[in-house]
Amino acid sequence: MNIQGFKYFLVVAEEMNITKAANKLYISQQYLSAHLHRMEERYGVELFQRKPVLKLTLAGKAMVFYAKQVLTAENAMKAEFADIASNCRGHMNMGMSRQRNQVFFSNIWERYQPQHPNISVSLEETNTESLLQQLRTNQIDFCMGVNVLSSQDFDVTPLVKEQLCCSLSTELLRSFRPKTWRSDMKKFLKEGVDLLTLQDLPFYLLPHRNSLRGSLDQLFATHNFYPHVILETNNQNLMLKLADGGVGLLSPLYLYQYWQTNAICSKPPDVYPIKNKISLTTVSYVCRKGEKLPKYMEDMKKIIIEEMIHYKNVVNKINFFSFIE
Repeated sequence: MNIQGFKYFLVVAEEMNITKAANKLYISQQYLSAHLHRMEERYGVELFQRKPVLKLTLAGKAMVFYAKQVLTAENAMKAEFADIASNCRGHMNMGMSRQRNQVFFSNIWERYQPQHPNISVSLEETNTESLLQQLRTNQIDFCMGVNVLSSQDFDVTPLVKEQLCCSLSTELLRSFRPKTWRSDMKKFLKEGVDLLTLQDLPFYLLPHRNSLRGSLDQLFATHNFYPHVILETNNQNLMLKLADGGVGLLSPLYLYQYWQTNAICSKPPDVYPIKNKISLTTVSYVCRKGEKLPKYMEDMKKIIIEEMIHYKNVVNKINFFSFIE
């Protein structure tokens, strides 16, 4: 049984659905089913109970343990060989969200590629939950994840903590509060913004399926606050472009993108910290627990950490407030 076979098996064990596993692996359902039958014939056991639903047998659970051991050993061997070889060639699969890839990866690549010209990289762009599933089943080598807890499966290295911030323009306040906008602005500059005092202003919010929106809705519901929502979008670039027309809730990620390119909007938005208690976003480097990585992967980790430090320093310098810890 080749190494790829164990990877296929682990994806099925993770998904507990042949069709979903085949789609994730970009192979046909028929090919994957045949592969599982060949594994069972080779080892003389039944790995899955097929009916009424797909379920691991006792032998299948043992196979999960040993398949992970096999893949960990192979990764350690490849890491050892890569470190021994001079001018080594290699490949790594890394994951991060599409938004973070768009903002950070070009800087990371410009520093990494000259050091390791013979290393190729595949980028998986999806949400943290999907990245962690792929990490468990050896489809990627490491990822940048959001709010990942330490566990028996993963080594988690926190990189930065991001505080959600509020875009609220002088033009907007002047338009809606002609008598108090000056005193309001002074208060916001000194203390930050209490979202619950902005019921008269139009809001740009993330859609309901977004996890941060859930935290906001909980805050609003607790205080019987009903924001005047005029735009719901996951596109925070759009929020920045339209910043003068509504109260936007932003990640400092997009302020960094503005600083890098000035391409999002014509002028920097007025942004303030949010006084209300909303969960911070912790960005972490995540890899499988106890797995030795080759030097070229460790070098990538080092550059990612340095890029996050740069991100923190830049955002906290271009504003009066610190939005990143």
